[in-house]
Amino acid sequence: MKVLNVVMQNYLGGPQIRVISVAEKLKKEGVNTILACPSSSSGNTNFTSYAQREGFPVNEIFFPGPSNFNSAKSILKNIFWIVTIPLTVFQFTRLIRRENVDLVHVNGVLNFQPALAAYLSGKKVVWHLMSSLYPSFLISLMMILVKPVAEEIIVIAPSLGEYYLGEGFKSRRNVQVIYEPVDPDKFNLNQALLKKEHLLTELGLNNSHFLGVCVANINPVKGHRYLIEALPRVLENNPNFKLLLVGDVPSTQKDYYLQLVELLEKLNLTDSIYFLGSREDIPSILGISHLLILPSIAEGTPLVILEAMCMGKAVIATDVGAIKEQMIDHKTGFIIPPQDPVALSESIIRLMEDETLRKKMGENGLKEAQKFYLDKCVSAHLETYKKALNINHEI
Repeated sequence: MKVLNVVMQNYLGGPQIRVISVAEKLKKEGVNTILACPSSSSGNTNFTSYAQREGFPVNEIFFPGPSNFNSAKSILKNIFWIVTIPLTVFQFTRLIRRENVDLVHVNGVLNFQPALAAYLSGKKVVWHLMSSLYPSFLISLMMILVKPVAEEIIVIAPSLGEYYLGEGFKSRRNVQVIYEPVDPDKFNLNQALLKKEHLLTELGLNNSHFLGVCVANINPVKGHRYLIEALPRVLENNPNFKLLLVGDVPSTQKDYYLQLVELLEKLNLTDSIYFLGSREDIPSILGISHLLILPSIAEGTPLVILEAMCMGKAVIATDVGAIKEQMIDHKTGFIIPPQDPVALSESIIRLMEDETLRKKMGENGLKEAQKFYLDKCVSAHLETYKKALNINHEI
């Protein structure tokens, strides 16, 4: 079986990591995965670089994406995106025919160009729906295309199934719930701690510091601003608190990044916040951290929550997307309202002060993470692919 798997951004985030992790395991099941993403002209190449190091060739396509309507420049970008849709569809059609794939797996509700190319080429489509970011009118509009084009639809949690397809989505035979996975072999606390002293030295930190980490690409929907605004109160309680911000700065978000830098300078936080950029040693960074903080405004099921839980770390996250289906409030961490710096600071302070509670939540999270182990996700992908291709026998 040959699958073309397409992501909409050429940077490393949860969906991109899931695509690679699942593809690696599917090799053993006879599934050959071909990858595609926007070309490096988008200004980001972290996905391409990571995939190639993992042994997967990547087809970079001229693949403009839509932009938020928040400026005259964004309007021009969206006009350009619309005008280039036929060219993008043509490029994917040519790729599909050249590689002679059996099906096309697209990630994201707006990732319609490769789906349309597959449909026009007579290939089956598996459409993976993830984020709760979009307004209802846009979801309704896009589902007009998704429903007839997709042979199989994957949603990453039941609540996301309702978000995209309504309350009756479970009655649809072609909709599968497949949670985002975590690899327990990779996210192993004991292995990560072997690199603790080296990493602390690299970052200019030591064992006296209390470390909170936020792993999220720099984007307004990830809520970094509210976390920064929460820090003055946290530092009043414990001046040794340090915040590690791990994540790429997409080319479209450089202005927002500069706004965050300006804010932390205004609040005199430059010595307490470390922008680490895109990192591939996430297990090691989680290993040295005391807790994970994810202040998002919108999400699907963020992979980093499972990664932190798998390493026995308490989690503070906002009540958005399907996060309540990943973690349990007051058992594996705290689920708080979005856009609330006070709630963020109070939760951080409580877990700083109560080591027993923090460790107990970490232990509970480790048990909860077992529900989301990678092998289960791989098996579900394989069955979905077989179903899309009407295969009832071994590959």
